[in-house]
Amino acid sequence: MTMNLFLIILAVVVVLTYLFTLSVDILNIRHTDPQLPEEFEGYYNPDKYERSQLYLIARTRLKLIYKGIVTLGFLLAFLLGGFNALDQLLRKLVSFPPLAGLLFLGIIGVILELLSLPFTAYYNFVLEERFGFNRMTLKTFIFDQLKSWLMTISIGGSALFGILSMFHFVDPLAWLYNWLVSAFFFVLFSYLAPVIFLPLTFNFEPLQEGELRDTLETYASKEDFPYAGIYSVDASKRTTKANAFFVGFGRLKRIALFDNLINNYTVDEIGSIFAHEVGHNKKKHTLIRLAINFLTMGLSFYLLSLFSIQTTFLFNLFEITTPSVYVGILIFYFLISETPIGFLFSWFSSSLSRHFEYQADAFAIKTYQQPEPYIRALKKLSVHGLSNLTPHPLKIQLDYSHPPMLKRINKIKEVVSEFDK
Repeated sequence: MTMNLFLIILAVVVVLTYLFTLSVDILNIRHTDPQLPEEFEGYYNPDKYERSQLYLIARTRLKLIYKGIVTLGFLLAFLLGGFNALDQLLRKLVSFPPLAGLLFLGIIGVILELLSLPFTAYYNFVLEERFGFNRMTLKTFIFDQLKSWLMTISIGGSALFGILSMFHFVDPLAWLYNWLVSAFFFVLFSYLAPVIFLPLTFNFEPLQEGELRDTLETYASKEDFPYAGIYSVDASKRTTKANAFFVGFGRLKRIALFDNLINNYTVDEIGSIFAHEVGHNKKKHTLIRLAINFLTMGLSFYLLSLFSIQTTFLFNLFEITTPSVYVGILIFYFLISETPIGFLFSWFSSSLSRHFEYQADAFAIKTYQQPEPYIRALKKLSVHGLSNLTPHPLKIQLDYSHPPMLKRINKIKEVVSEFDK
């Protein structure tokens, strides 16, 4: 079979996209400053600051190797007709298209999971261990993987089969029904996550009575912030890193604090972090993200219907013998993840997220009114996570969901100055 011009051009675009990603990461590494920023003196010693840069290099190298293998695998499978051959084989074995689609995407998913497994294990037990983060035992790792696979197969498989069946039986408005049903279940699972799904991985214990709990409850009451409870999460079984987050909606919303955070940060440091998270809620960031997700979901289903059912030109370009929704899903995933289209999504998502972080920081400063503990907390989080203090501007634009720490601290100081006027 002679390779068509489109696939040749696509191969060039995919390779150039990977080389661009590689170049950005190299620029990011070279942008590191061997001189510790004055703002972090007293928080980093020279050896630990150097380790933060070695940590960046190690993580970047592992990510690029994995990304390169996956990109090459997808590209070869399309160029050599591997995906088309798998599809034709399954069509001979299975007469019901939604089931054939479930098997098709399931087989590809299993291959990707098996490929990522050694990288995940290496990341946890070698890389994170080397830099003092990992506390996960092999037993915990295995059980986490098994639970993740079980949920993916049961929930993800059922959802995928339902989507494919809807497209099979309810053409041409299947995209609309899939959108509405998927949006409903997305909200439902988000609502139930605190009481059903997250406890499968983490142990949630009500925060003990004391100064910290009193401080958080008083602040939440002052800001009229509804929640179901404040919980300590046993994250120390897996990592030394600290975090805090909200999960769920309405009366089932839980405030989750990593035990690493509780054990290593002061009450006001944790209180200011908590105020930042409340800021996200008060500024409607969760609802805005939810609305964007719903619109993106609807657009994705419509385009999938348009290019998989109403026209076949995309399948002709990829030399797919029989057009189908499930192969369309694969093509869409490939185009978004392996071509410059993905950069547009990444840039928009990262830019919006950084804007939200600045807003939540300002809210925390104005309402909790403890800027110094908040700055200390951010510095400690940065040091404990060995984060890169001097990322390249292009890397920030494409990948950073949070502002770089030095810029973030300077912005907080500006807010404090304006607040004091």
